[in-house]
Amino acid sequence: MHRSHLANGVNIVTSARAGATHAGVALCLIGGVRAQTAAESGYAHLVEHLLFESGEWTGSLGQSQSTLNAYTGREHIALTGFVLAKDAARLIERFAQSLLDVRFSDAAIDAERGRIALEDEQSLLSPADRAEQAIVETIWPGHAIAQPLSGQVKGPAATTVPPLQRFWQRLSRSQGTFVFGVGAIDHGEIKAAARALLSLPAAGAPDFGSSPCFASSARREFGMADGTRLLWVLPMPAPNEEAHAAAELLQRLLADAAQSSGSNLHSEARVRSAGVATRLLRYSDASALVVELETSAVDAAHASRACEDTFAQLAAKGFASDAFRRALRDLMADQQLELNRLDCQLERLAESVLLRRDATAIATLECANEVFRQAWPRHAKLRWAASS
Repeated sequence: MHRSHLANGVNIVTSARAGATHAGVALCLIGGVRAQTAAESGYAHLVEHLLFESGEWTGSLGQSQSTLNAYTGREHIALTGFVLAKDAARLIERFAQSLLDVRFSDAAIDAERGRIALEDEQSLLSPADRAEQAIVETIWPGHAIAQPLSGQVKGPAATTVPPLQRFWQRLSRSQGTFVFGVGAIDHGEIKAAARALLSLPAAGAPDFGSSPCFASSARREFGMADGTRLLWVLPMPAPNEEAHAAAELLQRLLADAAQSSGSNLHSEARVRSAGVATRLLRYSDASALVVELETSAVDAAHASRACEDTFAQLAAKGFASDAFRRALRDLMADQQLELNRLDCQLERLAESVLLRRDATAIATLECANEVFRQAWPRHAKLRWAASS
């Protein structure tokens, strides 16, 4: 990995890979919905749209060989692209120019309202998006990080130019701007292409304020899904903490434990079918592990009890060494596969920098057991049941 800074503090981080023919690049701004005040709901998403629409993306990049995108996260806004090696530096120049040329006018805002409303509607129809929002609202209630990523049509609809410009001035700061590149990449070329960003004010990233405090033992129910889904959410060490490496292994260990032939879930005769999935939510100063059980309404109570019995026993006794070795082997195998995917490489590089996370750290069995022992008694629980 190569890392350098422009004179005003803009960060350039690249990771080249021998033999690659394509490059993945990204321009990230620290901000996202967490940087919004209560009166700025929807501003981050609107800014992302204005940034992307301000670019001239046709012509010399060769559209058949490139994939461009933009997205709003809870803590940053990003423009991303995957292109042939020869186009990587040129795309960074385009991204930089979009950031510098973004226009805040009534006409530009009006043009984006329809697109944002459509995206919001699609997000509200997505079970994954709705679940993620419900999880964050439940475990970090009232904190800025729990603002909706979408579904806030009122925000963009009521936006005027002056407050949006003030929001943008807080975000567009040199030390909160990062340029990333992976694959067929030359660090010197990327740094030279990023020099257009020297005109950004030499200032730090937006202050996110206090860290979110996990709402231990929170319970929440929803009536907006077919069947029944049960979610247990456990507090995990923040990405920049050494013990965070245990979270990735616990993600696998819990899924395997719930689905193993010896688990209470499978030994409970009344539970006819159940699917278990796990995922990890990571932010700069907080992290949470989600275990989701999908089952029928008639089996939900039995399945819930069986899962909780399994997890409680594991918290008391710890995971066995053979289960830990399997989880570690599978994790390392998946990480090796990710090395062949540019999108995974770009995501891991950005995460390691933005979240100050050591993506190569490996937890011990003792650490994984201790993290889970402390986390299980504090878990939050969410339940979706079919509306009658």
